[in-house]
Amino acid sequence: MFFFAKTVFIPLVLMSVDHLCLTLVVFVSAK
Repeated sequence: MFFFAKTVFIPLVLMSVDHLCLTLVVFVSAK
């Protein structure tokens, strides 16, 4: 169960961070 949570949680966190970075880049470029 813990392994399953880890395999699902880590990609989600990575995607969230990637999405945040992408949003930040777009926001800065739009200025």
